[in-house]
Amino acid sequence: MLAREGFRGSVGAVALATAFFALPARAAASEDCSTLEPARWLIGRWTATSGDERLVEEWRRASDATFEGEGTTWSIASGERKGGESLRLVVMASAVYYVAKVSHNPLPVPFELTSCAPGRLV
Repeated sequence: MLAREGFRGSVGAVALATAFFALPARAAASEDCSTLEPARWLIGRWTATSGDERLVEEWRRASDATFEGEGTTWSIASGERKGGESLRLVVMASAVYYVAKVSHNPLPVPFELTSCAPGRLV
């Protein structure tokens, strides 16, 4: 689970890679997911620790239609960078997509946002 730096506690279902795989169907009670408005809480720096790894995600608003992020995994023991990915939330064709560019894929991988609620993106 990722937690926003500078705040006590944590926010459930913030890890976007996990959240976008969580539910395949659209939720009936979700907010309008055709804009980035329901995702504006994501802007900032988020961290999570698991075993010997620390994940840091940083998000910024690039435009009304694009949020850009960087995810980096660090070794806690050595302080070395273990991996990273370039992330985007993009409005395209009246839908929002989470787009991840990772080193093991030659092209970015898009996932359509299917459900959004306060503090939760799926």
